[in-house]
Amino acid sequence: MKRVARERCASCRWRILCLNREIIYDQILSYLRVDGFMHGLKRPYLGELEMAVLEHLWSNGDFDAKGVYNALGKTRGISHNTIQSTLERLFKKRLLTRQKISHAYIYHAVVSRDELMGRMIKDVVKTISKENTDGMLAAFVDIAAHTDESHLDRLEQLINEYRLKRDIESQS
Repeated sequence: MKRVARERCASCRWRILCLNREIIYDQILSYLRVDGFMHGLKRPYLGELEMAVLEHLWSNGDFDAKGVYNALGKTRGISHNTIQSTLERLFKKRLLTRQKISHAYIYHAVVSRDELMGRMIKDVVKTISKENTDGMLAAFVDIAAHTDESHLDRLEQLINEYRLKRDIESQS
């Protein structure tokens, strides 16, 4: 299991996870949770335990409730029923599928971490920015610049790849 370093910024209250792809995602989620914007979003609100369960399934593959409990529940001091309820909520939010094998359900994450992050960011931008996306673009550049110079390079690469793909599709 990955070790995660967590910090809280007193000024903006963002929680920062020290993992490459999750920095932007977690900053945006924390901002939304703190200020209550999640109520207006179409995507389901995800609590800390739900995110931990998804992270466990993404990192370790499919599990039943007992396996997730052994990995997360015991260390957090929560019951098997709490883990089962969390898996059920994620299933109802259509983030997990399940297959009954014998007397237990085996849960599988339907969306990848990147897909979920993309969906949530799109919903945040749509909800908050309305038609003015300048602030959102500036925020992405700012976040990328503060994490690492290579993130700015990667952002530029993604823009170029998108433009190339768009040009190829328009020629077809």
